[in-house]
Amino acid sequence: MLSFFRIQNYRSILDMKVDFSYAEKKAPNQYDKLTKIPFLEIDKDNRFIPSLAIYGANASGKTNIIRAFSDYKTLIHKSKIKGFYFPNKLNRKYTTAIFEIEFFVDKDKYRHFVEYDNESIKKENLYKNKKIIYEIDNMLQQNNFENIATAEYDKNKITAILNVECSQQTEQSVYIQNKVFLSVIAKQYSGLNTDITNTYKAINDIFVSGSNDFVANALEKCNLENDISLLEKTAHFIKKFDIDISKIQPVVKKFPAADIFPESMINQLDALDEAGQKQFKYNSKEHIVYNETIDVYHKDIDNTEVVFNFYEESSGTQLLFGLMYTILKALDSGRTLIIDEIDKSIHPLIFAKITELFKDRDYNTKNAQLIFTTHCTDILEMDILRISEVATINKTLNNGSTITRISDFKYTEKFKNIRNTTDFRKLYLQGTFNGIPYAYI
Repeated sequence: MLSFFRIQNYRSILDMKVDFSYAEKKAPNQYDKLTKIPFLEIDKDNRFIPSLAIYGANASGKTNIIRAFSDYKTLIHKSKIKGFYFPNKLNRKYTTAIFEIEFFVDKDKYRHFVEYDNESIKKENLYKNKKIIYEIDNMLQQNNFENIATAEYDKNKITAILNVECSQQTEQSVYIQNKVFLSVIAKQYSGLNTDITNTYKAINDIFVSGSNDFVANALEKCNLENDISLLEKTAHFIKKFDIDISKIQPVVKKFPAADIFPESMINQLDALDEAGQKQFKYNSKEHIVYNETIDVYHKDIDNTEVVFNFYEESSGTQLLFGLMYTILKALDSGRTLIIDEIDKSIHPLIFAKITELFKDRDYNTKNAQLIFTTHCTDILEMDILRISEVATINKTLNNGSTITRISDFKYTEKFKNIRNTTDFRKLYLQGTFNGIPYAYI
């Protein structure tokens, strides 16, 4: 469960903290009996929102928030910083970029920080419940590995891992860290420290999607052999959305790799799979190629089932299938979803129902979260989102892209009468919360 994500000097963003705290002064009466969840609760001091809707004018920086999440996650997964430095070109206030994330795993609070430029990592640290797991400060040339050192891997050996496996050596024999320490330890020394492993897994479990990615990747997100029940649940929801599908059936075909590819190419299949450059899955241990697809059944005029290939369906149905599958999987596992333009190609009433799933106590039983950008204002007047769950983005040269939640307005004298029952849509479109275009022709 995310607590906050801080971004500094990234594209249009100079310094932004995306806050997921429940920002109302008190909980609703008998909140634990409400069918609509007001917050996700670790304890009374740690309450967080199940959803965050981000609004703003075109080019205000909404998508850059999603990109920052994506790049941070990829940075952790791939470990190398090369190619992930995108400073603000219009305001050169900072010379480094910062990503900082805080989240909970069960009741433990973790915070990971990394500061870097195009050449090297300047600082990196990991905390758990205010306790240092490790600290690296390359500018002061100081490290703290006391809490991850073991009899087998003492502080000197861990420092050697930092210098050899996470760094490159210059001609002046200076070590420059260019790989994320968290990533290297989690992937290559997974047994060294459970907190590092937990952090790496939690970050990788965050799902980030750009606009319309669900259409291109719908099948890739499915484990068709193992997720039959989830596919059935997805089909059930799609039927509820008034789409005339009677059932969805996964089709998995297996072929010996040698029957399809020349021997010279088989050794390259894993590399192609890693780069996402092929439309099949390859089991390198069994040398088996999997071709996965989905058959979709409709009933004709005589009430007879007719089979369609998944890609014969409309783009809207494909997108909705990928989106619903991913959302239901997140709800089942308690994952965080971060989606750009979630409402694209989806009817506003369906979009509202999807958003409500994360607010519904019967569906969101494992503290899943949904963060999304949108231009659809219909849900702002549907009594779905609370004042902590709606944010607007504004951009200026001096401050870059900034984020403000309605709850930030709430506790000022001018906006003291804003309630969760207020028509947010009307106030937003009037420009009360900013984040709208002032267009003229």
